[in-house]
Amino acid sequence: MRIIEEQMKYSLKIATRSSIIQFENEDRREWVLKHPTQVILSVDAIYWTKIAEEQYLQSDNGDGEDVGTLDEYCYKIIMDLEEITELIRGDLSMINRRILVALVTQDVHYRDIIQQLYEDGVTKQSDFAWVQQLKFYWEEEMFFAKQVGSRLYYGYEYLGALSRLVIVKFKYCN
Repeated sequence: MRIIEEQMKYSLKIATRSSIIQFENEDRREWVLKHPTQVILSVDAIYWTKIAEEQYLQSDNGDGEDVGTLDEYCYKIIMDLEEITELIRGDLSMINRRILVALVTQDVHYRDIIQQLYEDGVTKQSDFAWVQQLKFYWEEEMFFAKQVGSRLYYGYEYLGALSRLVIVKFKYCN
């Protein structure tokens, strides 16, 4: 049984790596229909973090003087949501529709976070309002999540096309 689990994780890692490459080179509307749900949601989460940090939030070492504003990122997310909504209204298989609904739910959650960060005046990666967010990374062929001072490697647990109305936000309290 352990061999099966290891092979499953390896297969998902390869699929995630391939999807990351394709995400950077394809139209998102095409990309979302080519991969398993788990990979789509994972890569979407990785790129939400990557885009926010590289294009909209200044790094702690002073890089990013020419970064955009978070309200511009919120607008970009809204435009992405509109494109996916158009796909949902089209002729899709039931599984593709469920995948897209799961992606929209995740992206609405990300839009809400970015909107709140903008309203709170967050401009740097070191601002606690950003640090407390659950962020996802792909570095050195490893997929992991960071939040506050924690770093957890993703074990490729199943992320299916679940129907849910909301993603609950974590609040850090002392």
